[in-house]
Amino acid sequence: MKKTIISIILVFMLILSSTAALAQKTGTLNVYSEVSGVQLYVDENFIGEGTTLNFSTSAGSHYLKAVKNGKIIHSEVVTINEGETTTVVIKGTTEKEHGNIGLGLNLAPIAYGISGKFWFKPIGLQLTIYPYTSDLFSLTHFGGRFLYLLNDSPDADLYLGFGIGSATVSSGDLEVSWPISEMQLVLGFEGPMGAKEVTWCIETGYTQYTYQGDYLSGTSGGLLLGLGFHYYF
Repeated sequence: MKKTIISIILVFMLILSSTAALAQKTGTLNVYSEVSGVQLYVDENFIGEGTTLNFSTSAGSHYLKAVKNGKIIHSEVVTINEGETTTVVIKGTTEKEHGNIGLGLNLAPIAYGISGKFWFKPIGLQLTIYPYTSDLFSLTHFGGRFLYLLNDSPDADLYLGFGIGSATVSSGDLEVSWPISEMQLVLGFEGPMGAKEVTWCIETGYTQYTYQGDYLSGTSGGLLLGLGFHYYF
């Protein structure tokens, strides 16, 4: 009987010591977010939205990430110390929250005139049209580009573009018409202008023109520098 009681006491003490040991091997994580609407995950497990305090987890290294609109905006490996609180601050950014359709004005060969950009990131499409009429001649220009996003950044996107275009210059007095075909390869940057919906873009690249007509024909090309503005919705 005495041995049985001693055995029960020993087992009970062992359980208490094991529970205490397990309790000591945890710590607390506090996450403060300056970005609204973010979802927080620790080791791919959802722990809360926005600022999350007093999240208890095991001591050691853990992977923390913050997701907004399906995109990771912050990630890091945090170390949780036993019995201590670890604090992480997710800083706010000038993140772009505009839509994927932009309308504006582009000032560059092939993509000059009224411009529409349609993004399905990382792929994009740009279409432009520019009609012009004067007393001497008239010009109708159409252009299009395939865009590929190389780097998506809150400050400025870096993209590559390949475009083709066509234009027709005609003069009523001379009764002539000059068709012009174009090809272009550009590297561009696009970023927000204060309001997140309004963007600027700067481009550089190479354009080649082919002229055909009774009075003018041939091929020419050269480097280009372009500028544009778009409103996204």
